[in-house]
Amino acid sequence: MIRIKVHVGGEAKRREHELLQAVRQHARVWRAGQTASLTFVHQARNVKGRVREVKSDDPECLVFSCTAPSLAEEAITAGRFVHLVFRDLEAASEITLRRR
Repeated sequence: MIRIKVHVGGEAKRREHELLQAVRQHARVWRAGQTASLTFVHQARNVKGRVREVKSDDPECLVFSCTAPSLAEEAITAGRFVHLVFRDLEAASEITLRRR
């Protein structure tokens, strides 16, 4: 599992909504859903993974958990998610990754 912490400044819920809308509009290998937490499913030709929002103690950050069947797929999924965040979320100023 890889933890992804995205520093978005204030209004984390608004940034969460912006990210969800960006994925729904023009991300080809991502599917997005929102139940109790925000979930993104990545599925490309040979890579599958899931990025799920987890509770954050810091109100200025969004925290996600990335899981996949193998360590390689997990790393690819996390990298593609980081690319998505920096491309589509202008408020994102810093991202921290940690493998658990």
